[in-house]
Amino acid sequence: HQGRVQQTRLGSAMVVDHPPTLQSGKALELSMWIWPTTPLRGRQGLADWGSGSAGGLSLEIDADGHALFRVGGAAARSDLPLPARRWTRLVANYDPLAGSIGLVQQTRAGSIAERNVETVATAPVP
Repeated sequence: HQGRVQQTRLGSAMVVDHPPTLQSGKALELSMWIWPTTPLRGRQGLADWGSGSAGGLSLEIDADGHALFRVGGAAARSDLPLPARRWTRLVANYDPLAGSIGLVQQTRAGSIAERNVETVATAPVP
C-alpha cells in the first residue's frame, strides 16, 4: 500500500486543554514520575505553560542535569542532579499567598543496599 507521512512525538506527552493560570491566586501543585535517560544532554522540558511570559511556569531538567521549576521570575532548583535511569518523583508547587515556590525530588533506590534520596528546594516569588 501507499506510504504516508506520520508525525510522531518522542517520549511521553500530554496536552492540557485549559492550562492553569497563575493570576487566579490559587495554589498549584504538579507531580510526576520520570525516568531520565539522558539528564546531562542539555536543557529538557518536562512541563511548560507559557514560560516565555511573566505569568508562565515550567518544570525542566537544566543544562547541568538538575530539576528546575520556574514561575515567572522565580526559580527553585534541586540540590542534586537527576540520576540517569532511576525512577524519580518531582513535585513542584506554587503558593501565591505565601509568595513561594517549591520543588521536591525523590529518587528511588536502585537496589536494596541503597537508600532513597530526597532533596527539597524553595524560592520566594518576586
